[in-house]
Amino acid sequence: MALGSGTAPLLSIIIPCRGHARELAHCLHGLEAGRGSVPFEVIVVDSESDPAVQSVAEDFPRVRLIRCAQALSAGAARNLGASHARANVLGFIDADCIPEPGWVEAALEAIQSGVTLASGPILDVLLWHFIGACDNRLQFVDFPGRRPPGIHPYFPGAHLVMTRSTFESSGGFDPAAAVAQDVLLTSPMAAAWPEGVRFWPKMIVRHWGRLRWSNFLDHQRAFGFSRAEHRLRMGRSLTWLGQHPSLGWLVVLRRLLYISFRVIQWNLPDLPRFILQLPVLLAGLVAWTQGFYAGMRAASLANQPQDKVAE
Repeated sequence: MALGSGTAPLLSIIIPCRGHARELAHCLHGLEAGRGSVPFEVIVVDSESDPAVQSVAEDFPRVRLIRCAQALSAGAARNLGASHARANVLGFIDADCIPEPGWVEAALEAIQSGVTLASGPILDVLLWHFIGACDNRLQFVDFPGRRPPGIHPYFPGAHLVMTRSTFESSGGFDPAAAVAQDVLLTSPMAAAWPEGVRFWPKMIVRHWGRLRWSNFLDHQRAFGFSRAEHRLRMGRSLTWLGQHPSLGWLVVLRRLLYISFRVIQWNLPDLPRFILQLPVLLAGLVAWTQGFYAGMRAASLANQPQDKVAE
């Protein structure tokens, strides 16, 4: 971003982008529409040298585009963008998110208040697109707009803010993790700074979600697989269930009850829409459970001695 001469950005916003040119345009328009007096820069990391992404970025003269010859994971793209950032505060927004006006100010407010890591509500772009809205519900049920501020044990990578020093001390995102790199980064932070990892209600983005049935189911399977593979937020009961594939229906029920509780707790006016979504949500939960058991099997094989695997 070309800031005025001698003007240093207070916030560097890094956007990893891979094949989401249309969504990126909405994301950048959202940042421009919310531009106030706070100087910030925007760095888009085009992780597979997509001409469409380049064309979108060129429509925004203040955006700095980093093009990569080889495809990068979202984590690797975020790390690359951070290495080019000029500000001491780093913000991360996914290309398929649209920041609401005031996102920049809210992100800086969180850091200036002493928060180590902050994120906020993740709402729907398409409220009544059942597949996209259900994809969001299954991913982001913990982050509705009506949730009060407070601590949380992890955050998704859809949008985050932290200081450069926090990011560097954490080691950055795991470039090898295809899905769970955001939880692998933020969960240890929450363990290290239990009072410093905060849900900040004024930091709001809207997320498109997967809009095709096959993408939705594949995405949920990948989430379930990563949850088991990396043993993420695996309490005693879920670990036990993971050892008994015949009880997969209990995994589905367990997750459905959790989602229902969160809707009632923090998003009660949305209960009618949640009820209408149930058939699609159940299909997504079944796909998640299939991925979960596949991840449990993969993790079990990886932990066996090599001679046992060879047999």
